[in-house]
Amino acid sequence: MTNLCHHLRHSLPLALLTLAIGSPAQAAQPQAIDITFKAKVIEATCNVTINGSDATAIITLGSEGNATLDEIVQYMDGDFNSATMTRFTLGAKDCPESIASVQTTLGGVIPGTSNTILIPTTADASAGNTAGGVGVRISRANTKDYLRVFGEKGSSSATDDESIKWTPGELSDGQVQLDARLVTMRGDMSNTEVGHLQVTATFNFNYE
Repeated sequence: MTNLCHHLRHSLPLALLTLAIGSPAQAAQPQAIDITFKAKVIEATCNVTINGSDATAIITLGSEGNATLDEIVQYMDGDFNSATMTRFTLGAKDCPESIASVQTTLGGVIPGTSNTILIPTTADASAGNTAGGVGVRISRANTKDYLRVFGEKGSSSATDDESIKWTPGELSDGQVQLDARLVTMRGDMSNTEVGHLQVTATFNFNYE
């Protein structure tokens, strides 16, 4: 399962100072008190969703959540409609007119052998009986141009082919179609083990 979530959801923090004034028992000299109100006004951003939901999403890979190692090897570089792949929608709607472009980078944990494969985090692996030598790749729909994984915090300096650079049409539609695909770290299935697989992916949005 791939747990997808997003960053850069902006709020409007507002610090207010409150003054309580009581009536003195006796007349006193007039006083002047300065009060400073502070607020930070930030730029509005897009309403970001996964499959139409702005909450943490869980996406299941495989046929009813199951896949064999043979199936993963057979389809990891081929059929776009295989049981080891799931298509999902990344949404960015209601963007303010001041935003001219949007770039989305992928964050997560990677093995030492590839920067395009997501593998379980320590927390994911602690769920028990984790499949070994297996991970998830994400690309635009119907392509094999896999997104680079920039570690858990993502990156604001990724090139267009390493990330999702939203086209004017995609911004107008408010969505991008993506594929998540099960893959082995080695094509010959060496160093692989059966078990449960859960990886966490974070989509980081950068606005200009």
